[in-house]
Amino acid sequence: RSSDLNGWLYVSSYDPAIVTHEASSIIVTAGLLILFMMTLIFLFSVLGSRTIYRPVSQLVTNLRNIEVIEEVAGKNENEFNFIGKRINRLVDSKNNMEELILVQQKQLKELFVLRLLKGEVRKEDIESKLKNFGFEKMKYASIIAISVSSKVIEEEWDYTKQDMIKISIVENMPDLINDQLLFPAVTNSNVILCTITRELKEELEEAAVELIRHLTDYVVIESGYHVNFGISQPFDSLMKFRQAYNESLEAVKNNETLNKENTICEQNFIFYSDIANSNSNNYSYELILEKEMKAAVDECDKVKAFFLADTFINHMAESGAVLNELHFYLHRFMVAVILVATDAGLSVNDIFGHGSVNVFLQFNQLSDLDKIRSFYKHNIISPVIKQLSTFRRSNSDLVLDKIVRLVRETSSDITLTECADQLGYHPSYIWKIMKSKINMTFTDYVTIQRIEIAKKMLIETDKSVAEIAEQLKYTNAQNFIRFFSKHVGTTPGKFRMMDRES
Repeated sequence: RSSDLNGWLYVSSYDPAIVTHEASSIIVTAGLLILFMMTLIFLFSVLGSRTIYRPVSQLVTNLRNIEVIEEVAGKNENEFNFIGKRINRLVDSKNNMEELILVQQKQLKELFVLRLLKGEVRKEDIESKLKNFGFEKMKYASIIAISVSSKVIEEEWDYTKQDMIKISIVENMPDLINDQLLFPAVTNSNVILCTITRELKEELEEAAVELIRHLTDYVVIESGYHVNFGISQPFDSLMKFRQAYNESLEAVKNNETLNKENTICEQNFIFYSDIANSNSNNYSYELILEKEMKAAVDECDKVKAFFLADTFINHMAESGAVLNELHFYLHRFMVAVILVATDAGLSVNDIFGHGSVNVFLQFNQLSDLDKIRSFYKHNIISPVIKQLSTFRRSNSDLVLDKIVRLVRETSSDITLTECADQLGYHPSYIWKIMKSKINMTFTDYVTIQRIEIAKKMLIETDKSVAEIAEQLKYTNAQNFIRFFSKHVGTTPGKFRMMDRES
């Protein structure tokens, strides 16, 4: 080829075979190098992916193992999607578990409150329970009792509806109120109970009034019914919880009374301390009513017993006695009724059944006078009269034998009242036994027995009529002669003469 610069002519020559050979060597070397690099990259990729994927695979395996019902991922399912779903499920399970724990803690606290109301928690257990609930040592507290009622006279207001409203109010209590309570609100004895606590005793009254304002707004909106509040005196120990509960009940009932008597009431709450000292009425226990009640039960007269129970409870309701006094006297009246049956030979188990719930524990849960009235009639008086009547019917023959034996031992010198007192029965019961078994009154039976004794003495002895009259406890012989003549038709002297002539 000729150069453009100097015009020289350049001549070159090469061997095609050599060039081809060298090119082939270069290509082979480059190919081997590329293959080596690709193999190396592949090995690093496999090892790297395994190293990176191992935690993911282990996580997938672990997530599958902790599922109760394993949800196997499809062949084409992305592991990261699977992990995401499982993690979301675990988060949901954790949240559900936390909610369940909170519900169980709330239920345990409610149960603890109910046990406190019944006096079932020992003093040494209280501190440990408070620690378990995450409470520090309690300072001062008061109980607020809330009653819910309808102010519409025409509206039917039964206990079932009332209970449903109370449960709804407690279950939906807003956090604004719950955060101020020592324990969760509970329902008991027709009221809702809230326990408020403060560091200082002086702060409780103001805090209670503020809480009542929130409770009023909430309850009226929630139920649409009228509410009354009663606040106990401050207490510094949960051993006084039951006493404070009774105080709050007493206060709320006084407030209900005030609201019934006044169509317009300035406030819907009252402190127990406001009524504790102002109530100067000392209730006088009705001994006469108790005696009449015992007589009615002894006669198995349910109608009269029910009437006396109503009279007794109404009298107490009008007396102005506080709840603790009422419970004491109501217990006494209840015991008087039961003693009639036990004195007749029945046991408490005979009356109320073996393994039955203690009637006194049941009664202690009552504070509403209508429920107390119903309990007295149907849980105390009715079973006592029923069992007493059954017992006496099955033992009437035995009782009659006792009557006959006593009349003979006293030579018929005994009255119905004296016989009843000595045998431990009511006179009317003795009268009923005599009438049902021998169709004869006690007086008639005694009369016949005295006549028979007189006849026997006239026939078998030589005692004078005056001596027989004296032995039979007549004031004089003339009274005996008149008595004998009236029932036999002849005088004692003629009766003796006729017997000896025959």
